[in-house]
Amino acid sequence: MPGLANTWALSFLNAKGRQSAPISNPTSLDPNDKTSSVTLSNSNRTATKSASASVAMVVAKHGKTTGKWRFQVTIDALLPPEMSIGVVGMYGNRESYLGLDANSIGYVSNGHVVYTNVTVASLASYAAGDVIDVYVDVDAKQIRYAKNGGSLSSAISFGSAAPAMIPAVYLYAANSAVTCNFAGPFTYTGDTSYAAWSDALSADRDTFRSARIYIRSLGYYGHSFAEFSLSATSGGSNVLSGGAATAQNTYGTDTPSKGIDGNTSTKWSGQNGGGQNQGPLWFDVDLGSNGSHGVRYLSIRGSAGGAGNELQGPTLFDLYLSADGTKYDKAAYGMTFSAYAGTTPGELKEQAVNAL
Repeated sequence: MPGLANTWALSFLNAKGRQSAPISNPTSLDPNDKTSSVTLSNSNRTATKSASASVAMVVAKHGKTTGKWRFQVTIDALLPPEMSIGVVGMYGNRESYLGLDANSIGYVSNGHVVYTNVTVASLASYAAGDVIDVYVDVDAKQIRYAKNGGSLSSAISFGSAAPAMIPAVYLYAANSAVTCNFAGPFTYTGDTSYAAWSDALSADRDTFRSARIYIRSLGYYGHSFAEFSLSATSGGSNVLSGGAATAQNTYGTDTPSKGIDGNTSTKWSGQNGGGQNQGPLWFDVDLGSNGSHGVRYLSIRGSAGGAGNELQGPTLFDLYLSADGTKYDKAAYGMTFSAYAGTTPGELKEQAVNAL
């Protein structure tokens, strides 16, 4: 998340010509949360598909966990067959189209709004030169769209249980491009009960209450590690020590608390599904209150190998932080570690947690 030295403010005239309040840290598209075939420009607000036809998604830096928010997407170029505009959950699939499952919803250029792989609404189609306004009521879990300042669509429910929803664009054809406006001023006044999708962050790497990693690498028979640590310095003390650890699930007696106890001979283990190549899991540590930590490094100590060559530690994961233990902001997406040897408990892997 942005540190204090990386904040800035904008002031602007709104669509009615009145001065709007400054917006701190208006979000942009995230260069670390996109398919490699998407190129970003214009201060990371324009996305262009740079390779041949294939699935490609780009996601904004920050999501929302409560409130009513809007953003705008201008279609710079749209080549057949399609593109899609919407939101994706913090755990949503970035390797497919918007609306494949319950973790995202998307308005396709042919006019279909897709959710759980079903067309849940039919709106006007759009093409190059059109401007799409997106309105998201996170609490009601509803989304509305407007094309070129026209009438707002009826509310469309998406029902995701994800703790944060993030703006996203799906591009398919090479040379298709969009420009996203998260801060305003917007081309059309629209519904002013929705605030611009500004970054009123609930937490960042300097100040937070809870830390959650979402493990996306596949576990041979599950996921496990001896220690999850966040520290202010390389190899420094774990700011998570003493916190309340929870996880999506636990295997046997390898409880979450053993993942932050400082003992390399114990471990947390979890399973998601059965058999080999099990799916993602989350692991969370709640420190009880919001505080200043100045985190700059994340490390994980692998666990000793178990029967069936289980995964000794995550190799692909995301980091989310929260100020209240409920509302999470994305701190780092797509963090990677090389494979663990798995022969000695406590094998250490570490990397910097950079400000977004």
